Amino acid sequence: MKRFRGKGCLLLAGMLCLGFAATASGMDEAALNRLIERRTVVCFHEGQRLGDMVLGARAQFQFVLVDRALSEALAKAEFSPEWLRYQGRHFGSDAVRGKTLFAVQFVTAKPMTFDPTRLRVGDHRVTSADVLTRPDRLPQGDLPSGTDAVLAVAVPGKLKPGSVVVLGYGDDGVSFDVPVR
Repeated sequence: MKRFRGKGCLLLAGMLCLGFAATASGMDEAALNRLIERRTVVCFHEGQRLGDMVLGARAQFQFVLVDRALSEALAKAEFSPEWLRYQGRHFGSDAVRGKTLFAVQFVTAKPMTFDPTRLRVGDHRVTSADVLTRPDRLPQGDLPSGTDAVLAVAVPGKLKPGSVVVLGYGDDGVSFDVPVR
């Protein structure tokens, strides 16, 4: 009986060591959130700003720049947003080589017509070839309020760290400071 107990203790100690190693190799949630926050900008479509509030917006677009640092952090993190991890998987693929990857999440507040080619990054209007999300997973056309969708967009060229670029939908846009690291 003592022999069995010793093996059980050894097994338990081994499992604890593996658990500590997995936790130590992962990225903590606060560090991941800081990375995501520095790479995120929110644009309201047809909304009017009133101080810290936005009134009458038809939709909210959240653009997240997926670069090497964020891609590696998402792979290591134990608790990362599933939608961002899924769209960020495109980073490093042939479709993104020489391009800049954005994961875009949007939520409609009012009925609207969504067309991914109305998205823009700087002077570049997104084309259907820039959209990496499969068409059957991307709601398009007339959408009811409450629609929540995500897509991955790879735009030509690399954004220069430290530069400012306008991201938006249609005529609405917001300035985005490209993070240095």
